[in-house]
Amino acid sequence: MTLDMDSENNIPNKFPVAFQNDSFVYHIDIESKLNDLIDRKLMRAKPGVVKIMERKGLNLFHPFIDRIVERHSVSTLNINKSSLFTVEKTIQNRISRLFRFLALLKIVKHSGYLLTDAVNGGKDVRDVNDVLSQDNTKLVLVCGYLCKKQSLENIRPIYPGVQFEFVHYAETEEDYWNEITRLTQLSHTRLEPLDRDHCYHIYKFKSDLTKDQTLEIFTNFFQNTLGMPCIFEEDSIRPYENKVQSYTAYFHDLSPLNEKISMIQSPDFDIETPLFFRLKFDGTRSLVRIMPFFEVSVDIKSLVNDKSFCSKLPNLCCPKSCLKNRPSVRCVQCIENNLAYMLLGGIKEQFSNDPIIRGYHIRLVAEYYPCNSF
Repeated sequence: MTLDMDSENNIPNKFPVAFQNDSFVYHIDIESKLNDLIDRKLMRAKPGVVKIMERKGLNLFHPFIDRIVERHSVSTLNINKSSLFTVEKTIQNRISRLFRFLALLKIVKHSGYLLTDAVNGGKDVRDVNDVLSQDNTKLVLVCGYLCKKQSLENIRPIYPGVQFEFVHYAETEEDYWNEITRLTQLSHTRLEPLDRDHCYHIYKFKSDLTKDQTLEIFTNFFQNTLGMPCIFEEDSIRPYENKVQSYTAYFHDLSPLNEKISMIQSPDFDIETPLFFRLKFDGTRSLVRIMPFFEVSVDIKSLVNDKSFCSKLPNLCCPKSCLKNRPSVRCVQCIENNLAYMLLGGIKEQFSNDPIIRGYHIRLVAEYYPCNSF
């Protein structure tokens, strides 16, 4: 994550960019109670290994990661993909490096901490406990916002040595889902996507731009620069906050991109259409996020034989130590990241050279690439 330090002062200057909005009083209440929980339970605990559950869990704890990583080794866990992704600062602290060294030697048993948005039946707790045990780490604390009271009563006897601490304990099924809706609303008011697998840019404009003018700017970019006509359609699946609106443009014909981006001409993979561009607009803070979203189909055999493929990537994701094991699970993510990197870079370059865009005083204030977090 890089951030334009000369941009507006009200944009946080630490990773990750946690844009806040006070339109919902209970959103402030949620974050203040989470802050208190982390201070009492996690920041006073001895240094250990923190696992944060993707997707909603990571989004929920975004504002606190900088503080946590100063004391603990932090990573996120996506149970659905059974993949582990590191969420650490570019300059890693000594504690994190020490933990990785000791884990390699297998001589110290660490304390494990789980941060999650909600516990329903307890499957995530079991899965994380299994992952930690494989790394010589003992789960000792589970923290989160929401937990079903009945589920907690069922889980406690299974993990007698684990402390469970939550902000809200749901007495009924209806209570549980009401609180889940609140968490979803909170996520929607933030510009960060739920998944950290995707590249995105956030722009800020100083001129008074309406939502329609902003959509027109990006629509004209795809039409005039890439030769790809599009219409941004409003996403109505989360109509929780009128001031934060989401739109998606769909591209089924990718031939214009094939002519402009040499990387797409590779025989090692194909983009599975459609290609999405998701735009999130917040007029109250004069911010807009643009994010490509797509999947690639990788020809593993071709990738194995293409020894020079990695050297052609503009933003290599994998550490050099992983290249000898290529292809791996990371390769698919790496290809997707590099394509998104190039697409967003094209927008960035066009916007910096376009006199109309400069007239609107639109500036890139934040950019995030998952490659930098591997």
